[in-house]
Amino acid sequence: FEITNAIHHGRHGGNVVVKTRNEGDEVVLQVSDDGPGIPAGDQPHVFERFYRADKSRTGSQGRYGLGLAICRGLVEAEGGSISVESQVEQGTSFTVRLPVSQAG
Repeated sequence: FEITNAIHHGRHGGNVVVKTRNEGDEVVLQVSDDGPGIPAGDQPHVFERFYRADKSRTGSQGRYGLGLAICRGLVEAEGGSISVESQVEQGTSFTVRLPVSQAG
């Protein structure tokens, strides 16, 4: 979902960067773009169902504000976390942290 959001909400011809790394007992996935960013007042709400920071967008464009809520639910069900960092006119980064599973 995050990659789709980065592409959809990013600038035309902008960049989307996907990084993964291990940090101790976690796997970290970070998706960043250089798009318009998310205003600080909207950031605490982006994982809520049906929330859209850009109020001019409606379901008629096929976007209902569910993707990040679903993503959060899936990540948390696996014992992980998801967060957002963004600055207007500089871009947005979503970071997913998942525990490394221990077989055996």
